[in-house]
Amino acid sequence: MSKGYRKLTEAEIKVLESNGCVCSRWDDVSVCKGFDPAFIKESFFSGTVRIGRTGETVEMECGLVLHSGIYRSRIHNCSFADNVLIENVSLLANYDIQNDAVICNTDLMTVEGPTSFGNGVFIEVANESGSRAIPMFDRMSSHAAYMMAMYRHRPQMMQKLLGMVDKYSKKVTSERAVVGEKCIIRGARLIRNTKFGPGTRVEHADCLENGSINSSLDDPVYIGVGVTAKNFILCQGVSVEDRTILKKCFVGQATRLSNQFSAENCAFFANCGLHHGEACSVFAGPYTVSHHKSTLLISGTYSFFNAGSGSNQSNHMYKLGALHQGVIERGSKTTSDSYILWPARVGAFSLVMGRHYSHGDTRNMPFSYLIESDDKSMLFPGVNLRSIGTIRDSRKWPERDNRKTKDILDFISFNLLTPYTAEKMFNALEIIDRLLEDDSDSAIVAYNGMWVKRSSLTKGKKLYMLAINRYLGNILVHFMRKSGFKSLDDIYKLLEREDGRARGEWIDLAGLLVPKAMAEELLDEIESGKINGLEQIHERLKKLHESFADLEASWIRAAIERLYSKKWHDFTKNDFITFVNTWIESVASLDYMRCSDAAKEFSETMSIGYGIDGDREVQKKDFEATRGTAETHPFTRAILERLEKKRASAAKIIKKLESL
Repeated sequence: MSKGYRKLTEAEIKVLESNGCVCSRWDDVSVCKGFDPAFIKESFFSGTVRIGRTGETVEMECGLVLHSGIYRSRIHNCSFADNVLIENVSLLANYDIQNDAVICNTDLMTVEGPTSFGNGVFIEVANESGSRAIPMFDRMSSHAAYMMAMYRHRPQMMQKLLGMVDKYSKKVTSERAVVGEKCIIRGARLIRNTKFGPGTRVEHADCLENGSINSSLDDPVYIGVGVTAKNFILCQGVSVEDRTILKKCFVGQATRLSNQFSAENCAFFANCGLHHGEACSVFAGPYTVSHHKSTLLISGTYSFFNAGSGSNQSNHMYKLGALHQGVIERGSKTTSDSYILWPARVGAFSLVMGRHYSHGDTRNMPFSYLIESDDKSMLFPGVNLRSIGTIRDSRKWPERDNRKTKDILDFISFNLLTPYTAEKMFNALEIIDRLLEDDSDSAIVAYNGMWVKRSSLTKGKKLYMLAINRYLGNILVHFMRKSGFKSLDDIYKLLEREDGRARGEWIDLAGLLVPKAMAEELLDEIESGKINGLEQIHERLKKLHESFADLEASWIRAAIERLYSKKWHDFTKNDFITFVNTWIESVASLDYMRCSDAAKEFSETMSIGYGIDGDREVQKKDFEATRGTAETHPFTRAILERLEKKRASAAKIIKKLESL
C-alpha cells in the first residue's frame, strides 16, 4: 500500500460531493499520492477510510476495461491500497484491501467483532460423537490433524498440541480482515468474518462466514456459484464450486469440491476430489475421492480412497447414539452400492464389494478383496497384488498432484510397496500359517468376523511372498546397480545406514509413512515441551519425510535378515545370487499376472456395445480402433518393457556376483 497519507483537500471534497459521494466527516478520509477523486462516485463513507492510487486501468474478461476506484458502494472503516476497484457493494466494513483487488456486485462484506477466521473452531472428524474433535488452524497438515484426532490416549500431549493451536488462533484474531492482492470477488451475497489470501477468485458465492481462504498468487483459490461455507479454512489451490455446502470444514491444498457436494465436520487434505455426494465427520487423508451423488462417507478415516457410486457406511446401532467409527486404510476402493457397518477396518490397497455387517478387521491382510457372498463377508487375501488397477493407481497419484505452491503442508508417501505395507504382509504370512494349521475338515475358516477359503489362504501366502521378495529386491538391487560394487564388503555397506528406530513397525500418519518409534518420539517431545510450536512440528515432519529413503534402507536390512534367518554380514556370494534370482522371478510372476489381468479388458465380452451397426468383424475393428489391443496398450507395454530392463539388470548383477 502507498504511504504518506494526507487529508482530503477542499477541492477534492467538492469533486467527491459533485460525484454523488456522501460522508458525515470527511476528515476521517485520507488519501495518498496518485489519488484522483474523479474515480470515486456515488458512494457513502463512514469511519476511518484510507484510499490509495485510483484511475488505473483494470482489465476484465471479454476485453472489458474499467478503471480502479470506488463506485456506487457503502464503505465503513476500510483501507484501500493502489489500483483497487470497488463497484456496487451494498456494505463493505472493516476490511483492508490490498493492491489490484476487485470487489463488485456484492451485497454484504463485513467483519463484525473479534474473529479468528475459522482458526480454533473444533470440527468433529472421524467420529460423529465429537470425541475426536480437533481445532482447525491455517497451516494444519494431515499429519498434525491425525495426531490430534487419533492420539486421545495421550492426554498430556493432546493438551500441549491444543494449547499451540489456541495460541495461534488468538494471535490471528482481529476485528479487521484482509483482501489480498489481485483478489477478485464478484456477485457474492453474504461475506462475514472471512479473510482472503492473494489471488483468490470468488464468483457468485451465496455465503462465506467465519473463514480463512489461504490463497497464494502461485496457487490461487477459486470459489464458484452458489457456494455456502461457514466456519471453514481453505488452503492453496482449492476449488469449491457448483453450490457446494461446507459447515465446519478444513479443505487442504489442491482439493476439488463441486456439484452440490455437502460436508459437515470434515477435514479434507491434499488432492482430494469430492463431487455430488455428502460427508459427515470424515477424516479424509490425501487423495480421498468420491464422484457420485448417492455416496455417503460418515465417521470414517480414509486416504488414497475411491468411493464407488452408492458407497455407504453406518455409524449408528440405535442404542447409545452415533458412536461408531471405521478406518479404510490407504489405497482402498469400495465398489458400487457397497456398505460397511462400523466399526470396521479395511486393510491397505483392498477392494470392498457388497454389504458387510460383521465388523471385519483386515488391517493385517493388505491387498485383499472383501466380497459379500451368501450374506457372508468373504476375504480373499493378497489378490489385489495381481490387479493392474492397483499398479495404475499407485502411478497416477504423483501425476495428479495438483499442488503448485512450494509451501507444501502435507508430506505424501506415494509408493505402493513400503515398510508399512510389507510389514503388514509379514504379519499376514504368520496369520495365514496359523489359520492353515487348523486341522478341521472345513473348506473355509473364520477370521476377524469374516470367512476365508483355505485355498484362498494358500494363494494369498504365495502372493504375499512374491510381493515381499519383489520389494526387498527392488531396493537392494537398485543399490547394487548404482554402487558398482567390487566385493561383498561393498554390498554390506549398501545397507549400513542402520537406524534401530526404523526396523520395527511403520505407521501411516495420514499420507506420511514413518517408523512408529520415531512418531512416538515426536509425540514425547511435544508432551515434554521440547517441541512447543506448530512450525517446529511441521519441520520435524518434513525432516521425517526427507529421511524416508535412509529409514527404508534400515527396515529393508532388518527384513532381509528376518526373511533369510541370517545376519546381514553373514550373507555369502551365493546368498546374494539366490536373492537376485528370487527377486527377478517374483517381479516376472507379478508382472505377468498384472498383464493377464489387463488382458481381460480386451476380451471378446468387453467388445459388446462396439460396432453398433455391423457384424462381429466390424465390432472387433471398432473395438480395436477405440480401445486398442492388450499387446499395444501403453500401460501393459510399459510393464513388459520395464521387465526386460530388470531382467538385463539382474543378469548383469548375477554375473558380477559370480566373478567375486
